[in-house]
Amino acid sequence: MKVASKKAKNQSSSLYMKILNSLENKNYRYRTIHGISKETGLPETQIISIIEKHSNDVVQLYRTDKAGHRLYSTRKKYNKTAGISEKVMGVFLNRVY
Repeated sequence: MKVASKKAKNQSSSLYMKILNSLENKNYRYRTIHGISKETGLPETQIISIIEKHSNDVVQLYRTDKAGHRLYSTRKKYNKTAGISEKVMGVFLNRVY
């Protein structure tokens, strides 16, 4: 039973790393769930579940892309790339800080 639990934990960790690598992709400032799914090959529902478990590391922006899809980033990347006005707006809308 311990072996199965350890295997599941390792798989979960590697899936999380795939998502982080996609979010840190230098070709994109922010990512949609669809974009992450396309890059990683993971189902969107699984990505959302993993992101929700790691809300300290992954942030959802207050704004969306042109098609209305939610945008995500790692907290580290967001702090490096977001401008002051974007950060202030995020605080007021309680999305990222």
